[in-house]
Amino acid sequence: MFAEMNRETIPFKIFGKTYEIYKEIPASLVLELARHEQDEDLGTAFLLKAGRAIFGDAMLDEICSNPSFSASQLGTLIRWAFQEINGNGENAGDGEEITEDDTGAQQAKN
Repeated sequence: MFAEMNRETIPFKIFGKTYEIYKEIPASLVLELARHEQDEDLGTAFLLKAGRAIFGDAMLDEICSNPSFSASQLGTLIRWAFQEINGNGENAGDGEEITEDDTGAQQAKN
């Protein structure tokens, strides 16, 4: 049943390469967020878990392997992804820059 569903994607460009993520938050991540609902700081371990759930291991490893990509930028990219997936991103669907800092990421133009 779920295998036949057509999954919408969100294209974005970072460091000159275009990637796509699914426009949905994995259920495992939702459960993890619920478990830590009262935590003010989810920490680096959660940040990596969220990144791997949204971007996948290979994509996240490739992005993070860029020497100019920082941990702070990873946090910005993950926050952007959550906003875009939830449909309330500042630049949802307009093809402009998706972050206000220097992550090098842009929503891909269709």
